[in-house]
Amino acid sequence: MKNTSLLLPLLAALLQFVSSGSAHAFGGSPGGPFSNTSSYLPTQGTFTAVVRGTDLTGTVQFSTSNGTQPEGAAANTGSSGSSRIYYNGFELLGNAKGSYNPQASTISITFDADAEGQGQINYTINTLQVTGQTTAITQNADNTIQTRTTTTNLGIVPNRIVDLFDSYYISGSAVCNVSDNRSTQKFKGTGDAQYQDLFTGPDDLTPVVRTINVPISVSGSRLTDQALTFSTSVVRPPSITVQ
Repeated sequence: MKNTSLLLPLLAALLQFVSSGSAHAFGGSPGGPFSNTSSYLPTQGTFTAVVRGTDLTGTVQFSTSNGTQPEGAAANTGSSGSSRIYYNGFELLGNAKGSYNPQASTISITFDADAEGQGQINYTINTLQVTGQTTAITQNADNTIQTRTTTTNLGIVPNRIVDLFDSYYISGSAVCNVSDNRSTQKFKGTGDAQYQDLFTGPDDLTPVVRTINVPISVSGSRLTDQALTFSTSVVRPPSITVQ
């Protein structure tokens, strides 16, 4: 008959070791695959997203980089990106930025884009105004009838000098919740965009800047763990100055 008294302590120790290893492998310790206290993926990366709204669709791409931030702030020191937005038939190109906060599991996105219309324009609005009056008095031969004639003098007078920049412009922002696993990272959220252009004013002569608010939804994913570099576009909203 075999002596099992020596095997029992060894078997118990082996089971304890296996149980401990399994607990660590399946989230028993902080940072495990099922823990919500950290992400598998780095703060640094490049992301892409689709933006949608009423009469609006488009894409944004942006990168984030690692760095030290104040407590509670998103853990990245730099961001660059690009945006391509279609609104009401216009294609607008520009920039995008993203901020990834792994502690809060959120990504904040901002973008702005434009399409140049007529560009910079300067013109003068002239009006027809009274510049003076002339009165002539005439009498008949025997001086019994007197005629008074008043003539109003009119002239074109510069009234307003208009300096404007004509463009189609949009800017927007959104906060997205992040969900990830070992192979991918996705995010989605909502926000608002503001579209601006020049619109005919009340007098039909001087335009005004019109602003339209557009609620948007954003959904996207991580492209790569590398922070790619994007070129920066010069984006300019419409403006008008009247003197």
